[in-house]
Amino acid sequence: RLPLTKFDQASSIVRHYYYPLRFDTKMNNLIIRIVRFIAILATFHPSVMGATFDYVGQGECEDSDDKNYDSAIFLDVSSDITCETTCNGESNDVLVGIEFNTSRLTCSCLYDDGYLTSANCPSGANSCRNYDESGTGAIAGVDSAGNRRC
Repeated sequence: RLPLTKFDQASSIVRHYYYPLRFDTKMNNLIIRIVRFIAILATFHPSVMGATFDYVGQGECEDSDDKNYDSAIFLDVSSDITCETTCNGESNDVLVGIEFNTSRLTCSCLYDDGYLTSANCPSGANSCRNYDESGTGAIAGVDSAGNRRC
């Protein structure tokens, strides 16, 4: 209800009136459509909800030339789901994938060769690992490191 205050000068009485709040049906329908559109957009666009990852296999992630990727490493990560959330907080446009070490409980956010430097290692990462010749492009398979999930 909306309050409305009127002062009656003749009797010096302040009167308070309340009017019911009316909703505009057309406006409500528009708001509902906008919210639904945003929800649909969020399910298709990774930058809105974060990247989604497919399980490749047990082992370290490798590219088509059997090379490992440069990575930002986070310690004390409880699960691969938490690892996915952690990596989604980083740069999604250059993120290749994730790797979760099940025995050490570490999470590695994987990047193409040349992206990670000491200057742009994510501030929350415990360390960054750079290979001289790292993997590039999409993840093609895994090596035999059995304690990791790619």
